[in-house]
Amino acid sequence: MPTLISEPPFLNPSGLENIPCVAASRFLETAPESVMVNRVCQDEQNPSLVEVSYTLVGYSIFEPHLDILEVDNRVLAPTIEAPLAIGNRKNIPVPPINSNCSSINGTVVFDFSDAVAGFLGVQVIKFRLRMIGSLPPSAAVALGYSSTTATNVFTWTKGQLPKPLSMNYLNGQLSVLFQYGAKIDCSCNIQCIVPSGVQQQVTFCANQTQTVIVAAGPLTGDPSSFIISFNNAIGNTSTLTVQSLINVIPRSPVVINFKDPRRVEIGIDRRAQNGEILEDVAYQIWKYEGVEANAKILYDWNHRSWQSFIDKDVIAGRNYGYSVRYKGQYQDESSLAPWATVTVSDP
Repeated sequence: MPTLISEPPFLNPSGLENIPCVAASRFLETAPESVMVNRVCQDEQNPSLVEVSYTLVGYSIFEPHLDILEVDNRVLAPTIEAPLAIGNRKNIPVPPINSNCSSINGTVVFDFSDAVAGFLGVQVIKFRLRMIGSLPPSAAVALGYSSTTATNVFTWTKGQLPKPLSMNYLNGQLSVLFQYGAKIDCSCNIQCIVPSGVQQQVTFCANQTQTVIVAAGPLTGDPSSFIISFNNAIGNTSTLTVQSLINVIPRSPVVINFKDPRRVEIGIDRRAQNGEILEDVAYQIWKYEGVEANAKILYDWNHRSWQSFIDKDVIAGRNYGYSVRYKGQYQDESSLAPWATVTVSDP
């Protein structure tokens, strides 16, 4: 025998007359409204204006609003609202937006430069798109409320940069090999760009590798930091800071002899001789017994944040030396630090 599943009683159909189209199920439960940001681009004629393409699903009449939440990973408190570019021809459909109980793919334009200081030099912006919907009076009475809001938070990378892959130093010139791998098809994102502050004109295009030559002069002892500036055709600027470890002489490790149990403890300090911190580096620890000609790798390249290491492979009465060198994120390697020596004591 079939089993009957009870359902809630069907409400008075006359109530449906006051609710717009598919705003409710047959039990007068309201359907969800939503908005999704699909793409963000600057207006090529006026790069201060930002075009936000969206998909909106709902049954209300919506007014668009946009709140700036973060700028280059700096949280804004309170948030700042970017003004709507009223009358801009790229506002399609023109606000207020009548969703008419359908899915709408549209574009709305906001003036970001009015809300974000130094907008053209900003690389990453996190914002919230708000669609504030209002209902006709009859629907508001039937549903018990007069407004609803659909929101979507979006992180926009405005100035995408080519990524340094490796470095090389020869005859006073530092070569930095870049690759630009952006896949966003949008004129406001940097695609073909020309860096300034280098010896030659170099153009970076998608999926190409190029080399920038920096007139570095002698690289001796201390880290060298370079700031390379990029700009695109509509005025966006981006900067990339590169620290070179080539020919850097790190600080010597600190070595301590212990008797029980017999061991040597090696402590490392991720700094150059002048005290400058070596950022985002891997380390490699070297050891010799007796003379430097016997040097070999004790611990190979590692990024772990350890500060000290133990060497138990030591013999009482013998002399040992320890050194360290570092490798940057672009495969540039420092020199070995001056050797720190220790004679292992008898128990």
